[in-house]
Amino acid sequence: MPRLSLWKNKRGLNYKYVDGIVKQIFTIGGTCVYLHKYLGPKNLGDSGPEHPRWKEPGLKQKNDFSQPSEFSTPENKLNELNIQDLFYLENRDRRYDKNIYELRAHYNVSDSDFNLRQFGLFLSSDEITMTFHYNDMVNRIGREIISGDILEVLHLQDQLLDPDKPLINKFFVVQDASKAAEGYDPFWWHHMWKVRASSVNNQQEFYDVLQKEFTNINEEGIGKSLEQVYSNINRELKISEAVDAEAQKNVPLRKFYHNHLYILPKLDQEGNIVDFNLSDETICLAYGDGIPPNGATLVGKGFYFPENAKINDFFLRLDYSPFALFQRTEKGWKRREFDWRTKWSPANDVLRKFINNSEEIEYQNTGKKIPKKQYISRVLKPDIE
Repeated sequence: MPRLSLWKNKRGLNYKYVDGIVKQIFTIGGTCVYLHKYLGPKNLGDSGPEHPRWKEPGLKQKNDFSQPSEFSTPENKLNELNIQDLFYLENRDRRYDKNIYELRAHYNVSDSDFNLRQFGLFLSSDEITMTFHYNDMVNRIGREIISGDILEVLHLQDQLLDPDKPLINKFFVVQDASKAAEGYDPFWWHHMWKVRASSVNNQQEFYDVLQKEFTNINEEGIGKSLEQVYSNINRELKISEAVDAEAQKNVPLRKFYHNHLYILPKLDQEGNIVDFNLSDETICLAYGDGIPPNGATLVGKGFYFPENAKINDFFLRLDYSPFALFQRTEKGWKRREFDWRTKWSPANDVLRKFINNSEEIEYQNTGKKIPKKQYISRVLKPDIE
């Protein structure tokens, strides 16, 4: 009697029989998934113009080795196996197939649970694990699903509260892909392909897909791109502005509010007021507000001391940063505190001075003065003579 063995070196009729049943399970009970096939990084060409001082042919034809143009030869065309930036090992500008492939997939639907293992609350529903029929996947798209492919799940449409806005399908980008453990048959051949995908955001990598015109359920264009419909940046900005406005309403100024408190002067053993010298180290940074203590009022504020000031008068100098409060004594004007209660900002004093820098510099010995504070979108170009 011959030895019994389910293992065969080749995929025979038993494999085709099981594979047909598995395919039928996906066809009947699977959900529809649109696949946006990743084709590889975009060819952005050279990194810049040739330098005029490069006279040698080897240097003159030298391009940026981190760009895929170095590999776009007839023998090695751009494909999904190339890397756009070899320095950072990332593909920032991706090309996707204009055709959309329809597949069937299975996955376990779960509730949106909060992940409490990290700081804050994070939804665990941003990642899904889906399984596809292997042979049907290869026959339709020509290869396996790999990292970078985008899955468009139809039944996970965002039901928006605004009835005038269209229904948007849920997009996921594939992170990992491998053979599914539950997809092996008794003959030790696999029939399923499992992928792990995360939610797609409005990022540079997916502009090739998000820039397409959005069509409604009747395949009619609405004059907007998928990015304009899918992105929620406007809502995020409104929320951030509302939170910032509420914070400024509750905490308009930095440091503590204490001018309603009465401060007892320091006395010696005989009961006389002790006049101590204040320096940058002894001036309190937490309680300075530029307001005279114990109900006293300012005789004025400005860049110069008044000539008719009396003893114990307070004057606020505006040419200091921050403003400095001085008190008139018999020996002259003595600094008492700084006005630290400036407009609130989420930064320390050093960083705040850097952000709110109002100084000017002379530009390249031309006599033209420009402010040091410049927006990144308005960076000045150098004057080349």
